[in-house]
Amino acid sequence: MCAIDWGFVAAWVGALATAGLLIAAIYGLGVWKSQFIKTRDHDLALRILHAISNSHIVFDELRTPYALFSDSDVQVEPPEGDGPDPLYEYRKMFARYKARSMHVFAVRKERTALILEALELWEDGDYVVRLGELINLLAPMEDSVLAEAENYVDSLRPDLEDVAVEFDRNILYSPLDAETPDPTNDAYQTAKTNILNHLRPKIRME
Repeated sequence: MCAIDWGFVAAWVGALATAGLLIAAIYGLGVWKSQFIKTRDHDLALRILHAISNSHIVFDELRTPYALFSDSDVQVEPPEGDGPDPLYEYRKMFARYKARSMHVFAVRKERTALILEALELWEDGDYVVRLGELINLLAPMEDSVLAEAENYVDSLRPDLEDVAVEFDRNILYSPLDAETPDPTNDAYQTAKTNILNHLRPKIRME
């Protein structure tokens, strides 16, 4: 009869078990890495969407003729107590729209930082470049409103009364009636929707 070398069998079984554990570990590491990357990309995509939503809020603030709490970022001196102050309305609006323009520049800075982060983390450079192109479409619309705001503020300068500075109310202001067409806001909303559609695969962790 042939004697069974149980030591050899045990070593062989142990080797198989070790190999199995190694394969399982490699597979598990791969799954974890894939899930980690998808989660990381998902979180970054959500942060980008949050920044775009903030951009729209700031854009709406810029197109609101009424005083807002956020306007207090830039203080304006009160009118002189000993007589009329012909520059007060101009100074007040200058401070108001200066604060709002600062908010626009802040959200632009945030958007740029997130695009750079995406370039660093996401392997598909063409995908990120396209994302940057879609996000950068917001800036000309913001610039258009900023330009009209500047014209509006200049129209309040007493020394320019004879110049008759004009501004486009349809661009600067949002309609009071929600049913009134608003091409300026519609264009901004369309740009936001295109960004969301581009980011959707990342959000869904596909």
